[in-house]
Formats: sequence, C-alpha cells, structure tokens
Amino acid sequence: FAKIATRNPDDAEVTQSVAEIFRRYGSTPDAELQQRAVEYAALAGKKEAGTVMAAMPKFPERESALLKLIAAETEGSALPLAGAGRGRPNTDASADALPPTQSGDLLGLDDAIEAPPAAIPVDALTLPSAGQAQSSDPLDLLGGLTVSESAAPAAAPAPSAAAPSAAGADPFGGFSDLIVGGSGEEASGSKVQPQLMGGTVEDWYAKLCVANKGILYQDQFLQIGIKAEFQKSQGRVMLFLGNKHTGDLTNVVVAVPPVPAYRVQVGAVPNAIATQAQVQVPVAVSCVEASLDVPKLQVVYTVEGEAVKLNLQLPLIPTKFLAPVASVDGNSFFSMWKSIPGPPKKLQQIVQCEEQVDMGRLQGMIGSVGFAVAQGLDPSPNNIVAIGTFSCESAGEAAVMLRLEVDPRSLKQYRITVASTNALLTSSTKDLLLKNI
Repeated sequence: FAKIATRNPDDAEVTQSVAEIFRRYGSTPDAELQQRAVEYAALAGKKEAGTVMAAMPKFPERESALLKLIAAETEGSALPLAGAGRGRPNTDASADALPPTQSGDLLGLDDAIEAPPAAIPVDALTLPSAGQAQSSDPLDLLGGLTVSESAAPAAAPAPSAAAPSAAGADPFGGFSDLIVGGSGEEASGSKVQPQLMGGTVEDWYAKLCVANKGILYQDQFLQIGIKAEFQKSQGRVMLFLGNKHTGDLTNVVVAVPPVPAYRVQVGAVPNAIATQAQVQVPVAVSCVEASLDVPKLQVVYTVEGEAVKLNLQLPLIPTKFLAPVASVDGNSFFSMWKSIPGPPKKLQQIVQCEEQVDMGRLQGMIGSVGFAVAQGLDPSPNNIVAIGTFSCESAGEAAVMLRLEVDPRSLKQYRITVASTNALLTSSTKDLLLKNI
C-alpha cells in the first residue's frame, strides 16, 4: 500500500484510501501489523518516500574466485587435458588408423589402453613428516577428515572393479540389453552364432571409462574399437570397425538413439566392410548436462546371409568432460571446499582394502580420470587433493574437488571425499573412482 501511495501522489482517492488502511491497522492487536502501519504512515508524509520505495537495483551475482581462475586459464585456449589421449585437437582422422597385428587383433587394440600419466612423486609434496601427520595438525585446513580418527566398524567393504557401488545398481548403466544375433527364436535357428572373444563387454566398457582408447566389442566376425578425445563440453569419438571374417560384412548400420544429456552425430557409415578390412566411423559428441544416462550404440550387419544386431553402450560419462585445473591457490580451493557443506554435493566413503594402496598408481589413475593433483594443499604425505573442471552446455563449467586420505599406519584403509556444486556429478565421480582404486 505504501508503494501504491508513493507512485500515485497526485491521485487523492488512492492516497486517502491508503491512509485509511494505515489508520485502521495502527490500532490492531497484532503488534507486527501495528508497527508497520505506523511506520509507513509516517514515511508516506515525507519527501524521501519515493526514494525509499523505489525498486532495488540488480546487483551482479558474486562469482567464485576459483571459477574466475579456471575461466582465466581457459580463455582463448583449450583446457589442458590430462595424460596421453585426453585430447588432441585438429588431429587428422587418417592418422588414427590402427595397423593390424599378427595376434588376431585386427585393430591392434589388445594393448591399446594408454598408460596413465607419469605419477607425481609423493616426495614432491611440501608436507610434514609421517609422525606429524598422525597427530592433530592445526594447519590441516581440510580438518576433521583424518582416517585414523574414524572407527573401524564404520568402514564399508571395498567394491570390486566389476561390482556396482550401491544396491546392485550400476550408475553408468548395465549390459542386460546386449543383443547378439537378434531374438532367442532367431538365434536358435540361425547358422550364425557370434561369440565374444578376448574378454567381456562389461570389462571392455569399464576400461574405456578411464581410458580413451581400446576395444568396445569383439566377436569372431567383427571388432569394434574406440579412440576418443575431449575438449571442454565437446568430444570426438572414432569408431573402428574391423572385419575379422573370411567374407564381407554387408548392410552395415551404425546408429546412436537420442539421449537428452548428449547431442550425438554419427558420420558416414559404409554399407559393407571387406574381409580383413577396417573402416572408421566418426562420432561428434556434445555434453548438454551431467547425467547418468549412457548413449546406446546400435550396430547391425549381415554375415553369411544372417543379420546380427548389437546393442552396446558408448563410454560417455560425466568424467569424460572433466579436465584438470593446471594450478590453483589454496585460498580459492579451501573457500569453495568449505562452501559445500555436505551430502548430496559432498560425499564421503571409507573403504577397507585387502592390499596396501599404491600411491603412485593411485595418483596416475586420478590423473587419467581428468583431475590435477594439487601439490602442497594437504599436510599429510598419505593424502591426495585434486581438482578438475567439468564442462557442459547447459551450466558451463563447475569445479570438482577430491580428497583421498590413506591410513598411514596400514595403507589398507582410505577415505574418499568428492565435492562439487552438482550432486549427480559428485556421486558419479565418486563411484567411478571407487571402481578403479
């Protein structure tokens, strides 16, 4: 009512009506209404009323210092990508051809999983001695997260590489929909029976979740290999289809059904693949938003007059669009770390291991996922702090932070903490790391 009166000072009827409302509520039993009525009645008679009642100006949202640092680093150039194969922009597609080997691996991908980047030696960290690490250190800015403080009964069993992280559900999708040779009736009467060779679909997929080069599928007729590179929210995936059969594979079709979280465009697909030949099919990918939905890859071909249909999964998960932050100062890191209070955006889990944790291998694996190990931010040499930036089209860039604490006494227990401003990104990153530690 006060704003109505101040915006219509020349309208006597409006002014009189508002004044009457103020007088009526000036004696109401409700103390709050009475106070406001008296205050606004007094304010309405002053010349400053118009200024006080004016609309509040729009103030710019406060931007995170850490995100500013990330933006400054990446402006005008590509984000630095972690490890070999995480990104090679402007690569000639013809150079991607993989030579055949004498081992029966037509695409030469049996040992194609790239090694993780060179591990940062623990000695390079500017940290206190092991004796100091076991005590309560006032300089531990990530305080309250020392593994030795946690009771052993609270520890959760370590998940195996092939086991899902929770309730038997694979957060990146399962493989129950793998179809080989059409329906059951078709398969029973068909002369063509594709058989997996050299591994399982689950294992190949799991390896490609932390690598950008390897086998996706292989039977006695067809081998499908992948080489990929990612830059911010964009990715290029090259599919290598190799004919291992003594005859041609015809009526070849490659398709990726639409998924809301990704925009996928499949390039030209040849109608046939000659015997012992290899063809390449480029696939352009854009990440729209963080999601657990995994794009399907449908491959159909005809061999010896029989149609074979494969429903696979492309290894496109949120961490594929994660790139390391080359450098970050402690103040910016801890400011954002502390601004994320807890679940679901900051998740912890304690894990028991049968064998001692290999710190060098651990740092290499973290780097291959897309993190950069931040040296000197943690006071313990048995802990690892890392940071990466996730990119998507809908929300831009978001920092993802990791702290992994290894029990210095046994090296057989660790606690992992992952934090980001996106709950789904936090949970999917944590689950992927747990599968590969």
